Amino acid sequence: MLAGSASNDLSSLPIMINPERDLRTVEAMVVDLKPYLLSNVLYWQLSDSRPGYPLPRGTLGGMFLRDQRLEAIYDDLSMEQRERLEYARSGMRAELAHWVVQAEMKVQLEVKARIRGWRIFLSECEDNPRRYQDEYPTQVGSRTIIQLFDERLPRAVRGRGLMTQVSYLDGQLLRISTREGFVWDERLQSAFPETPYWWLYVLPVPEDQRIDPDDVR
Repeated sequence: MLAGSASNDLSSLPIMINPERDLRTVEAMVVDLKPYLLSNVLYWQLSDSRPGYPLPRGTLGGMFLRDQRLEAIYDDLSMEQRERLEYARSGMRAELAHWVVQAEMKVQLEVKARIRGWRIFLSECEDNPRRYQDEYPTQVGSRTIIQLFDERLPRAVRGRGLMTQVSYLDGQLLRISTREGFVWDERLQSAFPETPYWWLYVLPVPEDQRIDPDDVR
């Protein structure tokens, strides 16, 4: 799999939703948030990961993505799970507000890493879209995480040339894709509407199946 780091962190997107695993992962990341933000690593080994119930390595973007996934299925969570999620969210907000400079630095590091991986994947897709179609729903998690950063911690990503690079890659994706149904589990769709998450509604295809990019957005 290209952009291999994405498969090891919180952006890894299994086809089937596992609310309890998502919730435990968010909880573990919140517990570790202070030492993570003060560290010099991007992919953090969560302290609550243990034999028999391993957790993915954590990043801020992965935590935001899992939180958004849980929001989409909030009504399906038990009362106990909702209480745990709200408690984790409270801790998340508090730590990010306290360590805002460190959080913004970590976001910039993560966005740069995700741009690199996304660029490689799109180049491979352009050369052989059929081969990499199956990977697209997982790899597109990186583009979605960048959007979540822009929504939740915009100061970290704007005005630094990062979104200019993202816009260029958006254009590349538009040129090699066609409209598609929502590429993730349909239960997540309410939390990821087509505007602004249009890349979750397209799929890279061979040249003879592509459509006018203006018809996508």
